[in-house]
Amino acid sequence: MKLICCMIVVLALFWFLSKKTKNPDVGLYIGSIVLALVSVLVPSKSLPAPLSYFFVQILQRGVLAGALFIWVMVASVWPKG
Repeated sequence: MKLICCMIVVLALFWFLSKKTKNPDVGLYIGSIVLALVSVLVPSKSLPAPLSYFFVQILQRGVLAGALFIWVMVASVWPKG
């Protein structure tokens, strides 16, 4: 269920940020770096429950990375157009 939810969220992010990722600016890189640093450096016990769930269950266990990988592999076999 987590994987399906993450796939839906990733698909929505691809759709909303498609123009932004073609010409990425500094904000996109800074946001990615901050998200990565927070998920690695901040202990999950010091966060509120929803944020702790997001960082531990979704990011650190690789569900979001798996959803990204699945969409990239599916997109590579779809015909163009």
